[in-house]
Amino acid sequence: MKSKPKGKLIFRLFMISLIIYVTFLLADLGLFVYYYFSGENVVWNNYIFWYTLKRSYGAIIAIWLAEIFFTLINN
Repeated sequence: MKSKPKGKLIFRLFMISLIIYVTFLLADLGLFVYYYFSGENVVWNNYIFWYTLKRSYGAIIAIWLAEIFFTLINN
């Protein structure tokens, strides 16, 4: 089986990561704005916001690891 060029793999990983990160960020920024204007506790807002960032980074790292793992298996 012919191996893929590394540049294409890195570009694909970057694009997938960017899409996931922006999706999580938009969804949770919406949540953040909702809680901010509904008069909830500010500590709760900060918790949601930082939880979101950690979750999106976790998803990106998981996808990177999966892509690298399957690339190593296929080669």
